[in-house]
Amino acid sequence: MNTYRMVADRYYGSTARDYDRKRSYKPCWGREQAAVDKFVRYGPVLDVPVGTGRYLDIYRRKGLNFQALDASDEMIAQARKKCPGLKAQRGTVLDLPFGHKQFGTVVCSRLLNWLYPVDMAKAVQEIRRVGKEVVTSIRLGEPGHHEGQGNYTHSHGDFYAAIDGLMVAGYEWVLTAPDGEFGMFHLRKPTRNDIKRQFDWHSDKHRAIQRLADSWADRYNVPRVDWMKGRIRAEQWHSSRIKDLVYRMSETPNTDGTRNKMLTDEKPCRLEGPITITRMHGREAMLDGRRRSNVWMQGDNWHQVLVIDVPED
Repeated sequence: MNTYRMVADRYYGSTARDYDRKRSYKPCWGREQAAVDKFVRYGPVLDVPVGTGRYLDIYRRKGLNFQALDASDEMIAQARKKCPGLKAQRGTVLDLPFGHKQFGTVVCSRLLNWLYPVDMAKAVQEIRRVGKEVVTSIRLGEPGHHEGQGNYTHSHGDFYAAIDGLMVAGYEWVLTAPDGEFGMFHLRKPTRNDIKRQFDWHSDKHRAIQRLADSWADRYNVPRVDWMKGRIRAEQWHSSRIKDLVYRMSETPNTDGTRNKMLTDEKPCRLEGPITITRMHGREAMLDGRRRSNVWMQGDNWHQVLVIDVPED
């Protein structure tokens, strides 16, 4: 597939000077501002592309150090009008001149839809490399260029493949277009505390998780594993994949030879929060979220799961 990259000379002269005036009155502008204000928690912050510096006051108000990068010198000049002395340089998100995890947060707004999937994935890879947390916007829907739309709409699958392993810690809707939904994502690496949070119903969360993992290891006839040794990762599963797992688990006999009935018509007590999965010896089992899974496996949707990926000894 051909690649498409944002051309810096689109943003010069009156285009750069009038950028804010032509956009800041729109409701989506305010929603983006509010999302960045909500999601950015840690510095230093890298804003790429910084554009006219619309988010700089947010970082400054939070007392966070920040610097910027943009493909257009004239957009950087506009940003410096808002923030004299801004530490900024010209460059591309496809090849960031920064070290591994150099930033607490990377903000990437209104860029990913200017890239075809191959470059979108590369840009996300670079952002992930230099930042511990990511705040980014993207339009997801029917992939491709659409009539009246100058940039690209990405599929959910392509974007979720690019962020694989990162948790969607927050999402704010910005606008709905004929070709998809545009929104702001807050992404970060999941932790064991995120796993334990799904087990608030148990007084001893660690014990509950281990007991369930042991139970499924026994049913699969594989060695038991210590869940605390697992690598925690977030994945986005299509409803069909959740359905496949539910059926595989329902067909797995209990240790006494009886069948384990996974499917139920019980009404879920809650639908929010990810499903928790353990992956051990090449086998997957659902530890938490069974009732949600019976709803989520219907239809054509994507859902977040937290995976405890335990390596074989």
